[in-house]
Amino acid sequence: MSKLKLKSILKGFSNLKSSFLVKTIIRIFILFLFAQHLDAQQIIHHNFKSEVLKENRDIWVCLPPNFQTDQKYPILYMMDGQNLLYDSLAYAGTWKIPSKLQELHEAGLDLIIVAVANAGSGRRRSQEYSWFKSDGNPSGKGSDFLSFMCKELIPKLESTYKTIPGKRGIMGSSLGGLISIQALIEHPDIFQLGGIFSASFWFNPESMEESYLSRIQKNQKLYLIIGENEGGGIPMANDQRKASAILNNYLPKDHIHAEVFSDGEHKEWFWAREFVPAVKFLYN
Repeated sequence: MSKLKLKSILKGFSNLKSSFLVKTIIRIFILFLFAQHLDAQQIIHHNFKSEVLKENRDIWVCLPPNFQTDQKYPILYMMDGQNLLYDSLAYAGTWKIPSKLQELHEAGLDLIIVAVANAGSGRRRSQEYSWFKSDGNPSGKGSDFLSFMCKELIPKLESTYKTIPGKRGIMGSSLGGLISIQALIEHPDIFQLGGIFSASFWFNPESMEESYLSRIQKNQKLYLIIGENEGGGIPMANDQRKASAILNNYLPKDHIHAEVFSDGEHKEWFWAREFVPAVKFLYN
C-alpha cells in the first residue's frame, strides 16, 4: 500500500472519529438539556392509603420549575386529578398542568400542585363530590372525602413539602367545582383560596343559598367561571350569577372574581384555558 493511500485512509478515519465525537457530544448535550427539563417539571406519584376512604387513592404532586427543598411554596389541591396531566388517563383531554406551571414560573409565580384522583366516573364520583344529599342521585359523601383531604392527605404532604401558611387553595370543575366551594365553606381553617370552575350548584342547590354562602370568611378568595350556555336545560350560568351575587356581599371586592364566558363549554379545554388567570388572581 502506498504512503499516499495510507495517509488518505488515516485522514478519513480521523475525520470519522472527529464526526463521531462531535455527534456524541451533541447527543450528551441534548440529554443533559432533557434531564434539566425533567428536573424542572417533577411529577411525583403517590398511591396514598386512606383509612377514611378505606382504599388507596392516586395522587400526583407537581413541583414547580427549579424546586428547592428548603423553600416554602403556595399549594393548590385540584380535583379530578386524572384529567390534569396525562392524555392516557384523561376522560376528554387534559389541563396540561406541567406547561401551565412553566408559564406561571415565567410570570414569577411558583406553586406546588396536588392532583387528587377522583373515585371513578359515575356514582362514586358524584357521592364524593357533594356535601349534601341530592334527590334520586348518588350523593352526600363529601364529608368523608374532605375528611380524607384535611385529616390525612394535607398533613402528610405538607410534612414533606414546605408550604406558605394562608396560601392553600382548592380547585375543581363541574362536581369538582361544587365540592371545592363546599370545602371553603366547611373548612375555612384549611382552605383559603378557591377556583370554582363550572360548578354544578344544581346538584346541591343548598350550596347557592345565602344561608350557606354567608359562612364564607373575609380572608378567603374565590375565582368563579362558567360558560353562558353550559348545562343544556340546566341554567348553570344563572346559578353562578346567583352565588356570586351573594358572595359579593360577604367578601372584599378584590377577593372575588366571577365571570361568564360566551364561548365557555363544559369541557377541559375551557378550564385549561382559564387556569393560569385563575391562579394569578388567587395567589398574587
